[in-house]
Amino acid sequence: MITTITIASISAALITLILAVILIFSSKMFKVEVDERVTELTEILPGANCGGCGFPGCAQFAKALVDEKAPLDGCSVGGADTASKVANYLGKVA
Repeated sequence: MITTITIASISAALITLILAVILIFSSKMFKVEVDERVTELTEILPGANCGGCGFPGCAQFAKALVDEKAPLDGCSVGGADTASKVANYLGKVA
């Protein structure tokens, strides 16, 4: 004989399974591609997120560098050393 607890448990398991499938499908469908160059440039930058370059943080500055919308020596905190590393990574002359 099926009890109320068994019915509730089976119902909860089915709902959980359905929601898991929806979440997996959504994560595949709406995946955001990240440019690895931006991630690596963000690691090269000092990480002060000071805004001295004119961007809200180092990650935004790195994205602008990849898109060629920012000068290579735009990081005032990192100075010439950081500008040299950024230029070397992007294959340009500082």
